[in-house]
Amino acid sequence: MNARGGRWSLAVATSLIAFAGCWWGLAAGARMDAGLAVGIAAVPFTVALTVLGAWAERSKGDDGEAAAVTLGPYHPDTLTARNNLALAYLNRRKNGKAMKVSKKCLADVELTFGPDSTHSIPSRLNLAMAYKRQHYYDDAIALGEAVVADMDRMFDADNPMTLGARGNLAAAYAEAGQWGKAAELSKRVLADSERIYGKDHPMTRLARINAARI
Repeated sequence: MNARGGRWSLAVATSLIAFAGCWWGLAAGARMDAGLAVGIAAVPFTVALTVLGAWAERSKGDDGEAAAVTLGPYHPDTLTARNNLALAYLNRRKNGKAMKVSKKCLADVELTFGPDSTHSIPSRLNLAMAYKRQHYYDDAIALGEAVVADMDRMFDADNPMTLGARGNLAAAYAEAGQWGKAAELSKRVLADSERIYGKDHPMTRLARINAARI
């Protein structure tokens, strides 16, 4: 693996671990603050990403264009900066900006690494969350379903990141009023969590709360 792909792969791995906690926490309820939800399950990783994103928002401008000018629009560090920026916007409830940055980042990642690469997953998760926050439920669900299917294929159905994405999809179903799908998926996530982690694990407790609310 070359240095370009290696740096982005490290960023992807870190982002995915953080996102696993983020999605699980955010799925626990629309009123739960994103920063709090992330902190429950992935403090070290998400704090790093949020700090980087906040720094990017303050110092690099709205779309990470300074990084793009300095390093090029498809450089791994530019893509990482944009992805972190989108996450910072989500954490600050700047959902329109998060959607704009996520779309740009996703397009550039797919152009650089291909549409079926694992590198696209963090940007797709960001974009799905932004869609849901903006009440674009059809788009959020379509993208969420595609991400879950890809994560099942790329990782496995029991991977914590896959379970996190599945929990967020259940939340999107619920907010869109698709209660049957939301309940079915939430029960599956809870059953998988109990099997993988045990009944008293924090992830399982979150899944139990989610299932009870639907």
